[in-house]
Formats: sequence, C-alpha cells, structure tokens
Amino acid sequence: MLEKIKQNPWYFFSPFLVLYVVFVGLLHKDALEGDEGRYIMFAQNLLNGFYSPKEELNLWNGPGYPILLMPFLALELPLILITLLNAFLQYVSIVLLYKTIKIYASNVTALFFSLIWACYYPSYRGMAEILTETLSLFLITLVIFSICKAFHSSKKIYVITAGVSIGYLVLTKIIFGYALLILLVFLLFLNSLKSVFKTASLSKVPKLLSIHTIAFVCILPYISYTYAMTSRFFYFGNSGGMSLYWMSTPFENEYGDWKNQNLRDECTACALCNIEQLEKNHRQNLDYILQFKGLARDDAYKKIAIQNIKSHPAKFLRNCFANQSRLWFGLPNSYHTEQDTTILKFLPNVFLLTFFLIALPLWCYNFKSVPSEVSLLLFLLLLYLILSTIVSVYMRQFCVVVPIILLWLSVIFSRTLTIKTKFEVENDGLLSNQKLPI
Repeated sequence: MLEKIKQNPWYFFSPFLVLYVVFVGLLHKDALEGDEGRYIMFAQNLLNGFYSPKEELNLWNGPGYPILLMPFLALELPLILITLLNAFLQYVSIVLLYKTIKIYASNVTALFFSLIWACYYPSYRGMAEILTETLSLFLITLVIFSICKAFHSSKKIYVITAGVSIGYLVLTKIIFGYALLILLVFLLFLNSLKSVFKTASLSKVPKLLSIHTIAFVCILPYISYTYAMTSRFFYFGNSGGMSLYWMSTPFENEYGDWKNQNLRDECTACALCNIEQLEKNHRQNLDYILQFKGLARDDAYKKIAIQNIKSHPAKFLRNCFANQSRLWFGLPNSYHTEQDTTILKFLPNVFLLTFFLIALPLWCYNFKSVPSEVSLLLFLLLLYLILSTIVSVYMRQFCVVVPIILLWLSVIFSRTLTIKTKFEVENDGLLSNQKLPI
C-alpha cells in the first residue's frame, strides 16, 4: 500500500478531490457576498486596462487573485467554475505537501501529516467562496515544495518555480511582501558572513538569495505601479491603515477585530451588536477620516491609530494578544455572541498549537540537524504570525500557513524523536542480554 502511494499519490488522494467538489457544489452561491465583489471588480479593471480607478486610489488588495479571475470573466464562465478550481487547488496542495515531506521523512510520516492537511476542515470554507485563501494555501505548498526540491535537485527549474510562486503569493497576500523584504535583508546579512564563517548552512544562502531575488523581480511591476500612484516605495496596499485603526481601539469590550466603516453593516452579521456603543466610541473619528479619500484616508486611519497606541499601549498589547487568539481560534470578537460551532473551529488548532509549542524547543536544541531551508520556512511562518499580530486578522488567514507548520512538525518529530513500541523495547532488551559468540 505504502509503495503504491509513493508511486502515485495523485491517485491515492483523489477521493479528497471528489469530497471537495461535492462540498463546493453544496455550498456555492451564484450571488456575490462580502469581499467577493471586490475581487471581481479588480479583475474587470484589469481586463479594461487599469487596476486602481484613476479618480480615487484603491489598492485594497494585491492583483494576484484578480489576475487568476480574468480568464473566467473574459470568457463569461459560470462563477461556480472558480470555486471548482479552488477544490482542485486544495487537492493539489495535499499532493505537494506529501511530496515535500517525503524529501525528509518516511512514507508513513508523509502520509500521516498529509492526511491531517487533507482533513483540516477549517480550510474547507474558502473553497466555496471567491476569496484568496485557497489560492494562497496552494501557493504556500508550491513555495515549500519548490524551495525544498531546489536543495535536493540540480534542476534550476525549482529555483525559478520557488521564486515565481513566492512573488505571486506576495501579489495575492500583500502581508507576505513585508515578510519577503525582511527575509531579503536577513539573507543579505547571512551572505556577508560567508567569508568569515564557512558552514554548510551558509553555503545554501546564495541559492536562497537567488529564489528571493526572482520573487522580488516578479513583484517589481506592481510596486513600480504603486510608486507611480503614491510616490511611496514598497507600498503594497491602502487597507492597512483601517485595519491598524481597529487594532488600536482603546475601548473596553473591543478586541481589535475589523469593523466596516459603516458601523451598521456590522450589526447584520451577529446576534448581538452594540451599535450605540460603536457609534459613541468611533463615529467622531470616522467622520474625520471619511472626509479623505485614497492615500489620505489611509494616512488618517494610521494617524489616529498611532495616537491610540501611544496613549493606550497596554490596551494595544491586549488587542494584539486577542488578535493572535483570533488567528488561531477565531475568537474573541467584539460585541458578538459565540455559537456552538465555535468549538468545531477551536478544536483542530488546539492540537496544532500544542505540538507547535512542543516542537519549538526541540528545534532549538537540534537546530543543526534541521535542514536550513526548513528553518527558513519556519522564519517565514514566524514573520507572518508576528506581522499578523498588528493588523486585524481572522482564522481563515491562519489556514494558509498550516502546510508550513505540518512540514516543520514532520521534520522536527521525525529527526529528533524516536518512539518505540513495547514489542521493540522487549526485543532490544533480549538482544542486549544475549552473549555474543567468542
């Protein structure tokens, strides 16, 4: 059985493709909801030869997902085909994760962690929606597969694929753009140490630099475009100010979760919504902010957010802690009553976080035995988690990095822990008591 899986993982994991297609078919809606309309709008803009409307700056998200949507809109295909593509991308991500873990661990280990990912139901919801999460998690698995293969194969195609997939990931989830810049600086620093410390780990730095350079080249057209629009370097989007504003809220019973600028819209989505308190706490600030447009509005949000953080640093830290909890577990949320379904969201990530915390000291203790490219992917994960702390996030944004966690756990536990069954222990004892013939 294991040999058959090794030979054709595409066939073995195909039942999950059927499951995902059925799931999409049951949950898909032809009517656009929430953020779906925005991605469709940007795709239409690209088909018409521009991205942000010229009369008002709108860089709410990167162009990665709208680029994928363009052929569907150009050919006027049914919207369900987009979500069926999501199902296929989710299926491919399982196979890519399996193939990546196989580089470092046994078939059994690769199968175990790949099945965890295949059954990770918090990521399922994104498949039925026209949102970036499924594309992002597919790109994440393509990134980790390409990077790991680049160091275990002489084929340059993996270096190119890794760089292009990182670049496209940045265009899809702009928070990775800041992580890319930080990693580039870090790799340049490590490269400068090569002449002083000649170690095997540092010998991999030039290839990693090549990958990140290709990624930077891929995003260069977009950041050149945003520079032309804003006269600011490395300006990825103008949604960060609003998110930072809600993260900086100094009011009790508010936890930094994102709210719409039309506060009343928030009250249609929950059983309990204290609209009077929201209006009292934020209406004056929002009236000031909404008089601006585009870049100026983003700056106004950031200005008030920084004032809030300076005036209430302890509350901001509490909001950051709540934000990490929201990322992992989907709660707390301001003025919302929790439902019993929250337990279902909560459960899988309790185990992930537990094993993640167990693995961290094991990684530190056995750092030299962990391949440097896997450690680099851990740094990427940690950067994502840290950067996500200061902007309002939700659990669906955590799902995209779960493949990195599973790869890292598989490497750590397969290389640092040895678990023996009772039968193996007894056999070891018998062998140790046997006298060797003289």
